[in-house]
Amino acid sequence: MNWNKLEQIEQLVDIDVQSHQAPVIVFKHSTHCSISSAALARIERSWNETEMIEVQAYYLDLIAHRTTSNAVADH
Repeated sequence: MNWNKLEQIEQLVDIDVQSHQAPVIVFKHSTHCSISSAALARIERSWNETEMIEVQAYYLDLIAHRTTSNAVADH
């Protein structure tokens, strides 16, 4: 699985445009939370490249990029 990193608020405009053409996933990951880590591992294990070829997956470290995380929540 290849994650696109979401680190800047400005990326949200592009992600919004992409979401009108194909499915987009934004995974807000808390690097301090074991439940979030387990969820991330489960997504990566079950991700099927063939089935998910159209899907763009974005990874957001919400601890390192709190402002961007808040902007995603507001959007």
